[in-house]
Amino acid sequence: MKLCLPELHYHSITAHVSVITVPLTALAYALFLYTGNLLFNVAHACLAAMTFFSFFAVFPTGYLEREHKYINWTPLFVWKMILSGLHITALLYQFVVIVLHGGVNAIPFGLPYAIVVIGFQTLVMGGLTYLGLITAQGRFGGRVVYRKDPEYARSYDLMKIVQDTQPDPLKEEPYDRF
Repeated sequence: MKLCLPELHYHSITAHVSVITVPLTALAYALFLYTGNLLFNVAHACLAAMTFFSFFAVFPTGYLEREHKYINWTPLFVWKMILSGLHITALLYQFVVIVLHGGVNAIPFGLPYAIVVIGFQTLVMGGLTYLGLITAQGRFGGRVVYRKDPEYARSYDLMKIVQDTQPDPLKEEPYDRF
């Protein structure tokens, strides 16, 4: 089977970065709070940076993939956009706190920061992952979990429909307007 780049699902590939780095960031920061070991604080900051930079690949590819496969904006996709907005807001908060504290050091960043990193980010990513699974597979835990939204957003490959219904201008005979 020949692998062709346009056939890859870039959103699925890039989204897995955040799916793993967000819980690992929470774990690293929790271990830093528990042990006081600076290595865990550095690890949490590096993982947060990976998550932050991957967002700029995940968000546009998700938007473009939605435009490519589905015709309508359903509430399911709106919820994914809202959660994505909360996700980037929490990431920006993390970086503001780190910068204001002079970078990574041996002093914890406070309770609100810990709540955002350990609790909020993990919950938001869990929600995004759940909605992503519903959108992509329609199954979660071995049972069908389609709600009302995906039923109205049957999977269509709009680019394929256009290719099948529109003539290729390069293969057409030249048109003489005179």
